[in-house]
Amino acid sequence: MKISKLFGIIGLVTVTTAAQAQSDLVNFTGLGRVYVTHDKLTGDAVKNDSVSKKRATNGYTLFDLGINVSPNENFKGSVILRARNNFGGFYGDGSSLNIRQFRIEGVLGKIVKYQIGDVDLGLTPYTLYNFEEVYHDYESDIFKIRRDIVHYENFNFGNKWRLQGADAKTTLKFAKGIDKLKLNAFGTRIKRSNFSTLEPDRLLYGGRVHVIQSEFFEIGGNLTGVSDLAGTVRDSIMQFDNLVYTSDVKVKLERDKFELGLMGEFGSSNYSFKSEKNKRRNASYDDYFYDAGLRGAVKPGNFIIGVDGSYREVGAQFSSPGAQTRRINDNAQSSTFDQMNNNTTIRSQTLFDRLSNDQLYNQSIQPILKPFLPEYNNLTPYGIATPNRKGFTGNLVIRHKEKFGQLSFTSENLTEMIGEGTSELRKFAGLRGGALINIDRILKIKKAIALTGGYRNEMTSRSGPIAVDLNSTIIDAGLTVEVLKSVDLMGGYKTFTGNGNEWVAYRNIYSGLISDYYNYKVNSTEDILSFGLRYRFSNRSFFTGNYQMITYKNKLESSINQNYNIDQLFLNYTLVF
Repeated sequence: MKISKLFGIIGLVTVTTAAQAQSDLVNFTGLGRVYVTHDKLTGDAVKNDSVSKKRATNGYTLFDLGINVSPNENFKGSVILRARNNFGGFYGDGSSLNIRQFRIEGVLGKIVKYQIGDVDLGLTPYTLYNFEEVYHDYESDIFKIRRDIVHYENFNFGNKWRLQGADAKTTLKFAKGIDKLKLNAFGTRIKRSNFSTLEPDRLLYGGRVHVIQSEFFEIGGNLTGVSDLAGTVRDSIMQFDNLVYTSDVKVKLERDKFELGLMGEFGSSNYSFKSEKNKRRNASYDDYFYDAGLRGAVKPGNFIIGVDGSYREVGAQFSSPGAQTRRINDNAQSSTFDQMNNNTTIRSQTLFDRLSNDQLYNQSIQPILKPFLPEYNNLTPYGIATPNRKGFTGNLVIRHKEKFGQLSFTSENLTEMIGEGTSELRKFAGLRGGALINIDRILKIKKAIALTGGYRNEMTSRSGPIAVDLNSTIIDAGLTVEVLKSVDLMGGYKTFTGNGNEWVAYRNIYSGLISDYYNYKVNSTEDILSFGLRYRFSNRSFFTGNYQMITYKNKLESSINQNYNIDQLFLNYTLVF
């Protein structure tokens, strides 16, 4: 760590502390965490292996201090300072002190709210949307703890992207005709120029106009653009530009016993690659999408039953980087036990890695569609805006008003709009759902008892000479029991199976168009059994200790000696204030 950075941060803390002594307009927030894992690798993949690592202890301690300064009601400055020490360091070796977040926000003329610095931005699922690869909505508490850490480390707060730039919003109220008019505009830089790699400055910008006519009718217009900044693009590099225009509408009628609604979004995109030096390489592509559906709910007795159905078409060349960028990087390498078989085999990502390793996640918006592992999500690998899809989606949700529990199901039946490498079309079928049962509320006891179960199945098929037949299933079950006041016993089980083949596309780095294919085969199973204890100091601060047993089996004939087991002890203390 540079001495100048250290003194700069110390000075900032000193000045802020002095301000706190003089004013009540400074407040502090923070998060502290101690994170420890001890892992053991066994199985065929390391049998008679004298080179590969078979045990590992990893972890860190960190503290995030948030300093918030509000000298008046129209201005607020905030910074989060992070101190982190990785286990295994010696007298500060491996320690770091840096700024995790910096933001200035305020109000101009009591009308326009603005933010500058690190901002969280999102619009609609087809424009700017950080989609999560949700297998179902009923993950066990013991696994949620790991996923929440991953989300926090990667700034995955809902479906927004953490970006650096400026954002401004305002709301205008009217006496007649319409109720409100909301305006939003933003501009960010998602890549800075790099002379050595010939990368240009790349900007993302956009905005939204949202008209709320009444409680019954709303309509919005959205724009997002991604452009390389002129003057930073070298002659040997293609300049990338992308624009997405959409409109969304919502009509709803809500009464005591029922709700009815109509919703939809439609729009188009244009993206291009241009070269001032070689105009023969210039290319431009346009395409469209639309997504429309009906929603309804009835409220018999103590239940709320909601049903909705929609149909969408997303063109094969529809391009929206802000909505299609994958949250997880499928090409990233697993950090724990990354090599096996005397360091001759690279261990591929598993469901447990994707759940618990925050280093596998992507924090930047990508201009073209990136590769993915089809066994984990082949239906909508780029979110609801995945191109070359059309078909129906239906949802059923049943909730109890007294929070006894809820259950839901989602069914998707999609096909391609055009064939890829063949005239035959892929067909996709997906079913996911699950249930949460609050046993303590049903039995009217004070100690909390929650039972969860989730399921997701995807099937992809295509006939013809380059046939596709891929099936994957995930099952999740969990139980949390409060045995003493604030003390919970937790258990969870996940199982995943993937079997079949898919023809995976290679995409051109410039146009994003498919240039070749390879036959991807999978026949594997994964099982994760986890159990442990949680002590809750408050709603947001807790200690957990749990043990998980991960079993991976690769049944392909070409994957001999890739079966293994990982046992992991996980300790976590989190304090939030």
